[in-house]
Amino acid sequence: MIRKLFEIDRKIVEEYLKRNHIETTFLIGNIKYFGIENNKELRRCGDYYGYFEKSELKGILPFYNLGSCIPHYESEGAIPYFVELMKDREFKYLLGMRRVIEPLYKNLKDVKSIGNISDDAYYINKNLIEFQCKDIEIKNYYELDLDLAAEFLVEASQIGFGRDDASVEEAKKL
Repeated sequence: MIRKLFEIDRKIVEEYLKRNHIETTFLIGNIKYFGIENNKELRRCGDYYGYFEKSELKGILPFYNLGSCIPHYESEGAIPYFVELMKDREFKYLLGMRRVIEPLYKNLKDVKSIGNISDDAYYINKNLIEFQCKDIEIKNYYELDLDLAAEFLVEASQIGFGRDDASVEEAKKL
């Protein structure tokens, strides 16, 4: 069974994400800072769908307002449900670990145009020692002047990701 997830589902969603914390890094961050229910004004919000087997959450399928879809599932039983929902939803980018997105892409490639597919692997280094650079002061984005921060994000999106559609107005919504 697949159904839309809401804030009332937070506990089961967080348990699922905790079980899969290495593979669901983006989902964890987005849900933590932006919630489960969609706010169309925020690009990092989206609609979340859950796949359930015997009343247990076994997969999450998010469609973010910025055009990405970052699915994750523990059970391959989610694949046909995710594919059917993905056929009807708009998204430009399919992101995630190869073992998750490859079966979805194979089922979608002949019926849906997807702008970009990215095999992303996430790892946590608990022994990480931060790199220190004496000549640079690192600041939190939210502590910066909004106009300067937005301009930086647009430039970084254009140079780093080739995104010509990035705008200062959209960056300010982040």
